[in-house]
Amino acid sequence: MAQKYGAKLDSSFTVKVEDFRARLKDYQAKEKEMGDLEKKTVQKELASLEQDINQYQKNGNTLMGLKRDELMRPLYKKLSNVIAEVSKANGYTQILTTTGNQFAYLDPKFDITDLVIKKLGITVPKPTKQ
Repeated sequence: MAQKYGAKLDSSFTVKVEDFRARLKDYQAKEKEMGDLEKKTVQKELASLEQDINQYQKNGNTLMGLKRDELMRPLYKKLSNVIAEVSKANGYTQILTTTGNQFAYLDPKFDITDLVIKKLGITVPKPTKQ
């Protein structure tokens, strides 16, 4: 679903970029023959198109993030429910997460990752020794 959505956004973006490149190439080919007023007009159009492309790209990144969040929401809810079930079943009152550059001490005996994975029915392959 996200791939189709991304492909649609990419397709529209590609059309905009190709149009900009074609107009820029045409301008470069005809620039020497143009008068100052015509040059300024075309340069403004090209600058406007470039701004439009940049804004479209920014908006596309935002829209993809929103679509990803929308599609991941059911997984997050399921994961949250399983963590709550495992926590209650094992008598935990708090569960901490560590992400990014945050550091936290975690006694391995309190790590519920394997319990959550098991409850979700996921099999994690054992690491192979090299």
